[in-house]
Amino acid sequence: MKDCHPFKDSDPFILNERPNVFFIGNQPSYQSKIVESEYGNTRLVLIPEFSKSKTLVLLNSRTFETRTISFQT
Repeated sequence: MKDCHPFKDSDPFILNERPNVFFIGNQPSYQSKIVESEYGNTRLVLIPEFSKSKTLVLLNSRTFETRTISFQT
């Protein structure tokens, strides 16, 4: 296996600011929660794999509330 490209001056996988929303895809099921800290709140959204769950996750960009829509096949 080949090593990853070296990043000499910075690591692109380190977040310098706390995001308002953090999406994590291809999860076994939908989950959502707010993580609170002294630096602010972040909504974590676990998005299930669509091909298996047939579920979409909708995010209200003003309130950061989420809901799901499931499709029948």
